[in-house]
Amino acid sequence: MNGPAAYNECLRKELSLLKEHIMDSVSPPKVTATPTNPDLPEKKDTFRKVGVSKPRFDWPAWKGGIPEKRPNVSSEKALDPVAIFKRAAPSVYVVLAGASKKDLLEGNNLGQGSAVAISKSRLITNCHIFEDRPFIIIVQKGFTTEVRMEKADPNTDRCVLALNQTVLNPINGVRPWASLEVGEKVYSIGAPRGLEQTLGEGLISGLREFKGMHIIQTTAPISPGSSGGGLFDKNGNLVGITTFLFRQSQAMTFALLAEMYWE
Repeated sequence: MNGPAAYNECLRKELSLLKEHIMDSVSPPKVTATPTNPDLPEKKDTFRKVGVSKPRFDWPAWKGGIPEKRPNVSSEKALDPVAIFKRAAPSVYVVLAGASKKDLLEGNNLGQGSAVAISKSRLITNCHIFEDRPFIIIVQKGFTTEVRMEKADPNTDRCVLALNQTVLNPINGVRPWASLEVGEKVYSIGAPRGLEQTLGEGLISGLREFKGMHIIQTTAPISPGSSGGGLFDKNGNLVGITTFLFRQSQAMTFALLAEMYWE
């Protein structure tokens, strides 16, 4: 067995070893809105068995974004792709989400994406990964831990995850909107189809505004599973959070401006 299937099987074996260390219940969040995303799989209802009720799902309030100071921008000389990957990849984690611990461990209605650490205890990602899936863990190579959803704005697809430990590898810096230029080289790092820490290269092909949001159009590859991953510049600064693609269009992929998570 090769490729994503083998990878997912390894994840499930690793998760099975952690059953005694993961909480039996999580406070689930309430859906107030469903983000529109062309990259979402068809929704399936797994709660129609007799005697099984669908858990309530409450999104936590956004309340002004991330309280910590935004990391400063690194403006040293440009790095080559190898150095960019070495600098940025340790900050990108695989995210797995399920309706319950049991569903997650068994791979039932599993949500899979990516998340980027912006401090030693917080990550930013996309909300659409978690709808009806309040039990969340992050994975990076041999490291696995449960996290909680701390803040959410499903209307803009921004979610913040947090854990009580200070063990994450945070990003180097965050680029502001005013400094971005069409034509810049950028690099995507995520987990497309479950393949952890996959690097892609492209350009900023457009800087868009949509319903009050700043959206980065890029030619860097984004695939299902990359949602919530990072888009980085030539210095390893975080530019955006990769969010969706248009399936019928070539090289039309988009990221939310990372700076917006502090607003």
